Amino acid sequence: LVNLARAEARDCGAISFAATQPVSWNCQLMEAAKVHSVDMANNDFFNHSGSDGLQVSHRVTATGYDWRAVGENIAAGYPNESAAVAALLDSPGHCENIMNPDYQEFGSASEFTNRRVFPSYWTQVFATEF
Repeated sequence: LVNLARAEARDCGAISFAATQPVSWNCQLMEAAKVHSVDMANNDFFNHSGSDGLQVSHRVTATGYDWRAVGENIAAGYPNESAAVAALLDSPGHCENIMNPDYQEFGSASEFTNRRVFPSYWTQVFATEF
């Protein structure tokens, strides 16, 4: 879905983006995304900072990924990936991450639970290696 979005020109709030190259799937970035989605679900919070206070840059570095550019989108409460991505594209800052031509790789993960504040937590991680 991310690459479908990147394939079309798009306005992200006041910033216009031309269609850009697809991002490649990266398992290390998926691992960083999964860690954060699980953390948010298990600890009942919704924030870019983890329960340990660490940011996406730390989570990505912990996987061994040597990044020069990194960004993160989070969403909560959506029933499926399509709904989560649609909501992120409607948010200018999140849309900018999706459309940013500087990002070359991508990973995402979700965590579902019926006992927490939100029934689902979604994390997308975008990055480019050195």
